[in-house]
Amino acid sequence: MKAGKVNDAEWQQILSTIQELEQLPVWMSDGTGWTTSSLRADLARLKARENIQWFVLDYMYLLNDGIGQNETERTALASKGLKSICKELNIAGIIIHSMNKSGMASDVPDQSMLRGSGQTIYDADVITFLTPYTPMSDKERFINQAERDNMRTLWFGKGRELENPQKCIQFVKHAGYPAFSEAKL
Repeated sequence: MKAGKVNDAEWQQILSTIQELEQLPVWMSDGTGWTTSSLRADLARLKARENIQWFVLDYMYLLNDGIGQNETERTALASKGLKSICKELNIAGIIIHSMNKSGMASDVPDQSMLRGSGQTIYDADVITFLTPYTPMSDKERFINQAERDNMRTLWFGKGRELENPQKCIQFVKHAGYPAFSEAKL
Protein backbone atom coordinates (compact mmCIF):
# COMPACT_ATOMS: atom_id res chain seq x y z
CA MET A 1 0.00 0.00 0.00
CA LYS A 2 2.82 2.42 0.85
CA ALA A 3 4.29 1.96 -2.63
CA GLY A 4 0.88 2.40 -4.25
CA LYS A 5 0.98 -1.08 -5.73
CA VAL A 6 -2.07 -3.07 -4.69
CA ASN A 7 -3.51 -5.69 -7.01
CA ASP A 8 -7.26 -6.33 -7.33
CA ALA A 9 -7.26 -9.33 -4.99
CA GLU A 10 -5.34 -7.41 -2.31
CA TRP A 11 -7.68 -4.43 -2.69
CA GLN A 12 -10.71 -6.67 -2.20
CA GLN A 13 -9.12 -8.16 0.92
CA ILE A 14 -8.44 -4.66 2.29
CA LEU A 15 -12.02 -3.54 1.64
CA SER A 16 -13.58 -6.65 3.19
CA THR A 17 -11.34 -6.28 6.25
CA ILE A 18 -12.35 -2.64 6.65
CA GLN A 19 -16.03 -3.57 6.39
CA GLU A 20 -15.56 -6.32 8.99
CA LEU A 21 -13.71 -3.99 11.37
CA GLU A 22 -16.40 -1.31 11.02
CA GLN A 23 -18.86 -3.72 12.63
CA LEU A 24 -16.69 -4.37 15.69
CA PRO A 25 -17.09 -2.35 18.90
CA VAL A 26 -13.52 -1.03 18.89
CA TRP A 27 -12.45 2.46 19.95
CA MET A 28 -8.95 3.67 19.19
CA SER A 29 -7.06 6.83 19.91
CA ASP A 30 -3.86 7.99 18.29
CA GLY A 31 -3.78 11.02 20.53
CA THR A 32 -0.54 12.21 22.06
CA GLY A 33 0.17 13.53 25.50
CA TRP A 34 -1.69 10.76 27.35
CA THR A 35 -1.28 10.47 31.11
CA THR A 36 -2.87 7.92 33.40
CA SER A 37 -5.35 10.64 34.47
CA SER A 38 -6.47 11.40 30.91
CA LEU A 39 -6.59 7.67 30.12
CA ARG A 40 -8.71 7.04 33.24
CA ALA A 41 -11.18 9.76 32.19
CA ASP A 42 -11.49 8.39 28.65
CA LEU A 43 -11.89 4.79 29.83
CA ALA A 44 -14.47 5.82 32.48
CA ARG A 45 -16.50 7.54 29.73
CA LEU A 46 -16.29 4.43 27.50
CA LYS A 47 -17.16 2.17 30.43
CA ALA A 48 -20.27 4.24 31.21
CA ARG A 49 -21.40 4.60 27.57
CA GLU A 50 -20.28 1.37 25.94
CA ASN A 51 -19.61 -0.97 28.90
CA ILE A 52 -16.09 -1.74 27.74
CA GLN A 53 -14.49 -4.66 29.56
CA TRP A 54 -10.83 -4.24 28.63
CA PHE A 55 -8.31 -1.99 26.92
CA VAL A 56 -4.89 -2.23 25.28
CA LEU A 57 -2.16 0.37 25.80
CA ASP A 58 0.70 0.31 23.29
CA TYR A 59 3.02 1.17 24.99
CA MET A 60 3.45 2.11 28.66
CA TYR A 61 6.58 4.25 28.33
CA LEU A 62 4.74 6.69 26.03
CA LEU A 63 2.55 7.85 28.93
CA ASN A 64 3.59 11.32 30.05
CA ASP A 65 3.39 10.64 33.77
CA GLY A 66 6.55 11.65 35.63
CA ILE A 67 8.20 13.61 32.81
CA GLY A 68 11.57 14.79 34.14
CA GLN A 69 11.97 11.77 36.42
CA ASN A 70 14.25 8.87 35.63
CA GLU A 71 13.01 5.76 33.81
CA THR A 72 12.55 3.70 36.96
CA GLU A 73 10.43 6.37 38.64
CA ARG A 74 8.37 6.99 35.48
CA THR A 75 7.58 3.32 34.89
CA ALA A 76 6.70 2.81 38.58
CA LEU A 77 4.32 5.77 38.49
CA ALA A 78 2.67 4.64 35.24
CA SER A 79 2.36 1.04 36.44
CA LYS A 80 0.68 2.06 39.70
CA GLY A 81 -1.68 4.36 37.80
CA LEU A 82 -2.65 1.67 35.29
CA LYS A 83 -3.25 -0.89 38.05
CA SER A 84 -5.47 1.67 39.81
CA ILE A 85 -7.48 2.31 36.61
CA CYS A 86 -8.15 -1.41 36.20
CA LYS A 87 -9.28 -1.81 39.80
CA GLU A 88 -11.41 1.34 39.94
CA LEU A 89 -13.20 0.69 36.64
CA ASN A 90 -13.26 -3.10 37.00
CA ILE A 91 -11.73 -3.61 33.55
CA ALA A 92 -8.78 -5.60 32.28
CA GLY A 93 -5.78 -3.85 30.83
CA ILE A 94 -3.29 -5.27 28.37
CA ILE A 95 -0.20 -3.14 28.64
CA ILE A 96 2.64 -3.38 26.12
CA HIS A 97 5.99 -2.76 27.77
CA SER A 98 9.55 -3.17 26.57
CA MET A 99 12.51 -5.27 27.62
CA ASN A 100 16.01 -4.17 28.49
CA LYS A 101 19.00 -4.99 26.26
CA SER A 102 19.74 -8.32 27.97
CA GLY A 103 16.13 -9.35 27.35
CA MET A 104 16.40 -8.60 23.65
CA ALA A 105 19.40 -10.91 23.31
CA SER A 106 17.99 -13.81 25.33
CA ASP A 107 16.36 -16.95 23.94
CA VAL A 108 14.36 -17.48 27.14
CA PRO A 109 13.05 -14.21 28.64
CA ASP A 110 12.16 -13.66 32.30
CA GLN A 111 10.79 -10.88 34.51
CA SER A 112 14.21 -9.44 35.31
CA MET A 113 14.51 -8.44 31.66
CA LEU A 114 11.63 -5.92 31.78
CA ARG A 115 12.65 -2.31 31.34
CA GLY A 116 12.29 0.17 34.20
CA SER A 117 10.88 -0.35 37.67
CA GLY A 118 10.22 -3.67 39.40
CA GLN A 119 6.83 -2.12 40.25
CA THR A 120 5.62 -3.24 36.82
CA ILE A 121 6.34 -6.86 37.77
CA TYR A 122 4.57 -6.46 41.12
CA ASP A 123 1.48 -4.80 39.58
CA ALA A 124 1.00 -7.27 36.71
CA ASP A 125 -1.27 -10.29 37.15
CA VAL A 126 0.09 -11.99 34.02
CA ILE A 127 3.36 -11.30 32.21
CA THR A 128 4.03 -12.79 28.80
CA PHE A 129 6.85 -12.34 26.33
CA LEU A 130 6.45 -12.80 22.58
CA THR A 131 9.70 -13.79 20.88
CA PRO A 132 10.82 -15.17 17.55
CA TYR A 133 10.75 -18.95 17.33
CA THR A 134 12.83 -20.72 19.98
CA PRO A 135 13.46 -24.48 19.63
CA MET A 136 12.27 -26.36 22.71
CA SER A 137 13.62 -29.81 21.80
CA ASP A 138 16.28 -31.42 19.63
CA LYS A 139 13.55 -32.38 17.14
CA GLU A 140 12.57 -28.72 16.73
CA ARG A 141 16.14 -27.64 16.01
CA PHE A 142 15.85 -29.19 12.54
CA ILE A 143 12.91 -27.08 11.36
CA ASN A 144 13.87 -25.21 8.17
CA GLN A 145 14.40 -21.44 8.12
CA ALA A 146 11.13 -20.65 6.30
CA GLU A 147 9.14 -22.47 9.00
CA ARG A 148 11.12 -20.70 11.74
CA ASP A 149 10.36 -17.30 10.20
CA ASN A 150 6.64 -18.09 10.47
CA MET A 151 6.75 -19.13 14.13
CA ARG A 152 6.66 -17.23 17.43
CA THR A 153 6.98 -18.34 21.04
CA LEU A 154 4.76 -16.89 23.78
CA TRP A 155 6.50 -17.24 27.15
CA PHE A 156 4.74 -16.98 30.51
CA GLY A 157 6.87 -14.98 32.93
CA LYS A 158 4.24 -14.60 35.64
CA GLY A 159 0.75 -15.95 36.08
CA ARG A 160 -1.00 -14.90 39.27
CA GLU A 161 -3.92 -17.27 39.86
CA LEU A 162 -2.98 -19.49 36.91
CA GLU A 163 -3.03 -23.17 37.79
CA ASN A 164 -0.10 -25.09 36.28
CA PRO A 165 0.72 -22.57 33.56
CA GLN A 166 2.68 -23.83 30.58
CA LYS A 167 6.20 -22.52 30.25
CA CYS A 168 5.47 -21.40 26.70
CA ILE A 169 3.24 -21.86 23.68
CA GLN A 170 4.53 -21.85 20.13
CA PHE A 171 2.49 -20.37 17.30
CA VAL A 172 2.76 -20.75 13.55
CA LYS A 173 1.60 -18.20 10.97
CA HIS A 174 -1.03 -19.36 8.51
CA ALA A 175 0.01 -19.22 4.88
CA GLY A 176 -0.62 -15.73 3.57
CA TYR A 177 -2.43 -14.42 6.67
CA PRO A 178 -1.16 -12.59 9.75
CA ALA A 179 -3.09 -14.93 12.07
CA PHE A 180 -1.33 -17.47 14.27
CA SER A 181 -2.42 -20.82 15.69
CA GLU A 182 -0.77 -23.15 18.18
CA ALA A 183 2.10 -25.06 16.57
CA LYS A 184 1.89 -28.84 16.39
CA LEU A 185 5.49 -30.03 16.38
